Amino acid sequence: MASRLTLRTVARSQTLWTRPVSTSGVRAADKDDKSMYDKVKDKAGEVLENVGQAFTESGKVGKQFTEDGKAGGTAEEVGGPLDKDGKVGHQFTTDGAVGGRVEKAAEKTREAGKDAQKEANKH
Repeated sequence: MASRLTLRTVARSQTLWTRPVSTSGVRAADKDDKSMYDKVKDKAGEVLENVGQAFTESGKVGKQFTEDGKAGGTAEEVGGPLDKDGKVGHQFTTDGAVGGRVEKAAEKTREAGKDAQKEANKH
């Protein structure tokens, strides 16, 4: 492949200079190359998916609120209204108001992450 030269005009102190610029080191992007935008979107999607997973009932954060986790286990030991069947404790289960909303938000976050990864990888 022959080296191509282009001319670039540079303004310096009200004098225009034209200098050759080599483009031999520049290559056109391959069809398989991802754009920087797609790479960032793919990584962001991966992060979103991992965050969503962490807050589900089986994730690192979410499982702490189950009856076997640190927060949920302590509430079970205290019992009464904090027990998983109590008025307060029930709200933190996946069927309760708080736990259910967190579970739904976590799932939406995971799905958004998966969608972002699919979008970035289809180019």
